Amino acid sequence: FLKTFKDKNSISVMSLALAMILAGVFEKSGLAMIIGAYIMGLSLSKTDLAFIIQENLSVVSRFLVPMFFCVMGMLVNVKEIASPSIFNFAVVFSLVAVFSKIIGCSIPALFLNFNLNGALRIGVGMIPRGEVALIMAGIGLSLGVLEHDAFTVAIIMTFLTTLITPPILSKLLDSKKPVLRKQLEPDKEHEQIVYPMPNPETAEYLLYKIVEAFENEGFYVHVMEIPEKLYQIRKNNTFITFKYTFEKMTFDCAITDAAFIHTLFYEVIAELENMMKSFAVLTNKKEVAKKIFDSKDNYKKNKFNIKHLLHPLACECNLASTDKEDVIEELVNLLIRSGQLEQGKKGEVLREIFERENNMSTGMQDGIALPHAKSSVVNRIICAIGIKKQGIKFNSLDGQPAKIFVLTVAPKKNTESYLQFMANISKALSNKESLTELINCKTNNNLYSFFA
Repeated sequence: FLKTFKDKNSISVMSLALAMILAGVFEKSGLAMIIGAYIMGLSLSKTDLAFIIQENLSVVSRFLVPMFFCVMGMLVNVKEIASPSIFNFAVVFSLVAVFSKIIGCSIPALFLNFNLNGALRIGVGMIPRGEVALIMAGIGLSLGVLEHDAFTVAIIMTFLTTLITPPILSKLLDSKKPVLRKQLEPDKEHEQIVYPMPNPETAEYLLYKIVEAFENEGFYVHVMEIPEKLYQIRKNNTFITFKYTFEKMTFDCAITDAAFIHTLFYEVIAELENMMKSFAVLTNKKEVAKKIFDSKDNYKKNKFNIKHLLHPLACECNLASTDKEDVIEELVNLLIRSGQLEQGKKGEVLREIFERENNMSTGMQDGIALPHAKSSVVNRIICAIGIKKQGIKFNSLDGQPAKIFVLTVAPKKNTESYLQFMANISKALSNKESLTELINCKTNNNLYSFFA
């Protein structure tokens, strides 16, 4: 029924509506509303829509849950909490609640191949009482079945059991002791498939296409934002987990689904290769690059200011290098000299800049070169500017030696727009007068003043 709505948001809203309808039915039948809503939630949790509903309704949860706890807090009588008799009884009641959970949950676990250590972990993990206990206590209070002092005891018990469990459970989980009486044979019904990634850019693109391919096949995809992105992919009885990093993609699936994963990945790669071929005939990249310096807005130099990004010590009007690789390294040394880059991070930055140069030269035209790269070792845009009056071969678009060098390193995980920064640099260098003024700079301060 829910899948007939197609749209994920509509499915989520309708599932909430169904939960409310069933809650009303149970309330009308003389039972608690929470039971009806719980049954609907439990039913939907077994379907492939579970994660999609959970994701889309999370904003509702974030809005309503604080209100719920606020209302529960408003029902608490602080004077009763401070009463020694009520508080002491609440502590004893909490101890009984703790031991009842440990005993009630640990004993069944002992019959399911867990040893005492494993069973204790399960029992301790079940100790906390949360919103269900508070809801039942609130219902009891509103119906007059529960006295206010008993409600206060329930609140204290909920608080204490929630507070003491994490440190105890953490100690138990730190133990390296086995948790099973008999170690199970490795699962032979599941398989792990790993695809290494050549670079972060390729990984990001493949991620987008893989998720799209799954959705086109009718799968519901849910992403969990943990240190490593974890995608939970479901369709009917098929359940696949997909872990993503810049270095590799890892799929965990049933052996029967392995061929499907390989087929899907193969098709995504084939689509990528076809797209790369189409790029070759899409447009003439040299013509596009020339237009970067084709400024039609009569750009004034005094409108352009990068003082907040440029350091005086990152300017050099007489570069000593005589080839492309050396001049890039000399510019990176300027970043270090100006304190914008740590010495220990030089190698990584050089590697990323040279990798970008190997993909496509950043030698432009009219003697201008804009070497650049994105790097994980910086957290803001940093730049260095140098002049080589004699010029250096830089594989430029017009085949002429490069004389003006603006090296830029931007962070990978920051929204700072380094492309806009480079576009502004291009505008500043889009007329012959500016180029002549730059080439004629006699001191580093003159060079810095031109941009700042």
